[in-house]
Amino acid sequence: MLKALKDRTLAFIDCETTGLDPTVHEVIEYAVILEEPDGTFQEFTAKVTPEYIERAHPRALEVNGYTPEKWVGSVPSVQAAQEIGRLLSGDVVLVGHNVRFDSGFFTEMLKRAGVNVRIDYHTVDTITLAWEHLVPKGLTSLSLANVCKFLSVTPGGHEALADARACRTVYHMLMCP
Repeated sequence: MLKALKDRTLAFIDCETTGLDPTVHEVIEYAVILEEPDGTFQEFTAKVTPEYIERAHPRALEVNGYTPEKWVGSVPSVQAAQEIGRLLSGDVVLVGHNVRFDSGFFTEMLKRAGVNVRIDYHTVDTITLAWEHLVPKGLTSLSLANVCKFLSVTPGGHEALADARACRTVYHMLMCP
């Protein structure tokens, strides 16, 4: 039986990557905020050691602030994939700002690492919510930074946990006005 969205665990997700193509580029930072139906939540985040840094797009590294020094102590990709698989498997609905981008990278990361888990195909995209609720009120750009500015929410700034937190705030503002 299909549960109502309010009765499901929500996973607010974000990742920073080395480019735009999940078959070429990779996740180098991720965040997952698991929110239970009662509103309690847990945050998970890690920087991920890139395996193919030579494939990285320079602009992507500039945007997400990657430097080898900032990634000292990062976790191996396989370990990150195992954690993401554990967090996102089961009766969890993914929520993100352009959720297909992040979920596509997570799916490819799991595949590369040989982590065989089923991630539910039900998703909520805060871009779609912003388009529906905010464009009629004057929003002219659907980027997370602009949606946050329009709603007077602190933007994330291309750090996975900060962006996941901003997405969560936007979601609640638009779904529970």
